[in-house]
Amino acid sequence: MRSVELFFIMLQTKSEILINPTATLTFPYPAETGQIRNVLSQEEIKELYNCCKDDLERVILSLAYGCGLRVSELVAVNIEDIKLREQIIIVPAGNLIKDG
Repeated sequence: MRSVELFFIMLQTKSEILINPTATLTFPYPAETGQIRNVLSQEEIKELYNCCKDDLERVILSLAYGCGLRVSELVAVNIEDIKLREQIIIVPAGNLIKDG
Protein backbone atom coordinates (compact mmCIF):
# COMPACT_ATOMS: atom_id res chain seq x y z
CA MET A 1 0.00 0.00 0.00
CA ARG A 2 2.86 2.33 0.79
CA SER A 3 4.31 1.77 -2.69
CA VAL A 4 1.01 2.77 -4.30
CA GLU A 5 0.83 5.83 -2.08
CA LEU A 6 4.39 6.87 -2.99
CA PHE A 7 3.68 6.25 -6.68
CA PHE A 8 0.81 8.73 -6.66
CA ILE A 9 2.84 11.23 -4.64
CA MET A 10 5.56 11.00 -7.30
CA LEU A 11 3.02 11.48 -10.12
CA GLN A 12 1.59 14.54 -8.40
CA THR A 13 5.07 15.97 -7.76
CA LYS A 14 5.89 15.60 -11.47
CA SER A 15 2.55 17.22 -12.39
CA GLU A 16 1.41 14.04 -14.14
CA ILE A 17 -1.80 14.14 -12.09
CA LEU A 18 -3.54 17.04 -10.35
CA ILE A 19 -5.09 15.15 -7.45
CA ASN A 20 -3.53 12.32 -5.51
CA PRO A 21 -6.28 9.71 -5.08
CA THR A 22 -4.54 8.29 -2.00
CA ALA A 23 -4.32 11.65 -0.19
CA THR A 24 -7.46 11.06 1.88
CA LEU A 25 -6.79 7.39 2.60
CA THR A 26 -5.19 6.12 5.75
CA PHE A 27 -3.12 2.96 5.68
CA PRO A 28 -2.75 0.82 8.78
CA TYR A 29 0.93 0.23 9.33
CA PRO A 30 2.18 -2.55 11.59
CA ALA A 31 2.54 -1.43 15.18
CA GLU A 32 5.98 -1.30 16.69
CA THR A 33 6.16 -4.18 19.14
CA GLY A 34 9.29 -3.01 20.87
CA GLN A 35 10.69 -6.51 20.68
CA ILE A 36 14.42 -6.81 20.21
CA ARG A 37 15.59 -9.56 17.88
CA ASN A 38 17.73 -12.16 19.56
CA VAL A 39 20.79 -12.73 17.36
CA LEU A 40 22.80 -15.89 17.96
CA SER A 41 26.50 -15.63 18.65
CA GLN A 42 29.00 -17.59 16.56
CA GLU A 43 29.47 -19.96 19.50
CA GLU A 44 25.71 -20.61 19.71
CA ILE A 45 25.60 -21.29 15.97
CA LYS A 46 28.46 -23.77 16.32
CA GLU A 47 26.52 -25.48 19.11
CA LEU A 48 23.51 -25.80 16.83
CA TYR A 49 25.59 -27.47 14.14
CA ASN A 50 27.20 -29.77 16.71
CA CYS A 51 23.73 -30.94 17.80
CA CYS A 52 22.88 -32.18 14.31
CA LYS A 53 22.46 -35.97 14.31
CA ASP A 54 23.36 -36.47 10.65
CA ASP A 55 24.18 -34.71 7.38
CA LEU A 56 20.51 -34.25 6.51
CA GLU A 57 19.90 -32.21 9.66
CA ARG A 58 23.05 -30.20 8.93
CA VAL A 59 21.84 -29.45 5.38
CA ILE A 60 18.41 -28.38 6.64
CA LEU A 61 19.99 -26.12 9.27
CA SER A 62 22.38 -24.65 6.70
CA LEU A 63 19.54 -23.97 4.28
CA ALA A 64 17.33 -22.35 6.91
CA TYR A 65 20.04 -20.34 8.65
CA GLY A 66 22.14 -19.51 5.59
CA CYS A 67 19.17 -18.29 3.55
CA GLY A 68 17.27 -16.73 6.44
CA LEU A 69 14.20 -18.85 5.79
CA ARG A 70 11.20 -19.03 8.06
CA VAL A 71 10.05 -22.54 9.01
CA SER A 72 7.04 -22.35 6.67
CA GLU A 73 9.31 -21.30 3.79
CA LEU A 74 11.79 -24.06 4.57
CA VAL A 75 9.21 -26.84 4.55
CA ALA A 76 7.83 -25.58 1.22
CA VAL A 77 11.20 -26.01 -0.57
CA ASN A 78 11.45 -29.19 -2.65
CA ILE A 79 14.59 -30.73 -4.11
CA GLU A 80 13.66 -29.42 -7.58
CA ASP A 81 13.60 -25.88 -6.15
CA ILE A 82 17.35 -26.08 -5.51
CA LYS A 83 19.25 -25.05 -8.66
CA LEU A 84 22.88 -25.87 -7.92
CA ARG A 85 24.27 -24.79 -11.32
CA GLU A 86 22.55 -21.41 -11.13
CA GLN A 87 23.33 -21.17 -7.38
CA ILE A 88 19.75 -20.22 -6.53
CA ILE A 89 16.98 -21.62 -4.38
CA ILE A 90 13.35 -20.98 -5.25
CA VAL A 91 11.24 -20.46 -2.14
CA PRO A 92 7.70 -21.30 -3.31
CA ALA A 93 5.91 -19.94 -0.23
CA GLY A 94 8.11 -16.86 0.04
CA ASN A 95 5.46 -14.43 -1.15
CA LEU A 96 2.67 -16.01 0.92
CA ILE A 97 4.22 -15.47 4.33
CA LYS A 98 3.19 -12.61 6.60
CA ASP A 99 5.55 -11.39 9.30
CA GLY A 100 4.27 -11.51 12.83
